[in-house]
Formats: sequence, structure tokens, C-alpha cells
Amino acid sequence: MLKPVDQFFLALNSGDKQIIGNLVTGGAIFSLPYGSEDPLKGVNQFIDELFVFEDAFPDAKYKLRTCVANDDMHIAAFTITGHHRNNFMGEPATGKKHRFYGAAVFKLEGDKYSEVTMQFGISELLGCD
Repeated sequence: MLKPVDQFFLALNSGDKQIIGNLVTGGAIFSLPYGSEDPLKGVNQFIDELFVFEDAFPDAKYKLRTCVANDDMHIAAFTITGHHRNNFMGEPATGKKHRFYGAAVFKLEGDKYSEVTMQFGISELLGCD
């Protein structure tokens, strides 16, 4: 049986919203490195915001590199690879393949995630130093 963090990354790759919905609490809070400065509340807001990235990188693949876990928290290192095919945060598509390195912190409440914070390096793509 897959661990919840493995299932989460599997769901990101498959685009299966139901899997993500089954892994998080109803009022889960999500933070991403783009979009709203305020945390997203609920799985639907997270999925909507995530698909802004997925639209720009339609072939995006998430790879879980490692995960450290304790009773109430999972911390994961991952990579995302994909081609920049559509606009993303005002940056026009380049067609170039990008690799982003990231980390995610998953806070557990019982056997589900109540908070997910994902960070990955998009500053180069956006022309930041």
C-alpha cells in the first residue's frame, strides 16, 4: 500500500482530483509559490490554482525524491519537469523544458493532511534573480 505522500504525488501526475480529495481534510489549507498570497482553503481552490501551473506545463511530471516523516508531519523533496507551453504568470510560453526543485510540508490530522505547503523554484522562469 502506498503512503499518503506517494499517493499525493501520484495524483499530481495523473490529474486525479479525487485522490487528492481523499488525502486531505475538508478544510485543508494549501500554500503554493505562485498565485494568491493568502493560503488556499479547501481542495477545490488548491486544484484550481494547481491547474494554472499544469496549463502552462501540460506535460509536468512530479517526482518524489525523498520523504522524512514523523507522527504528524511529512516533509518531501521533489522535482517537477515539463515544457513551458502556455503563459504562466504573465510570462509567455518558451517551449523550453524546465526542471524545478522543490520541497513540501504536509501536516497530518489523523490519517489525512490538514495543511500542505509546497515551494519550488520558479524565480528563474519569471526572470527573477
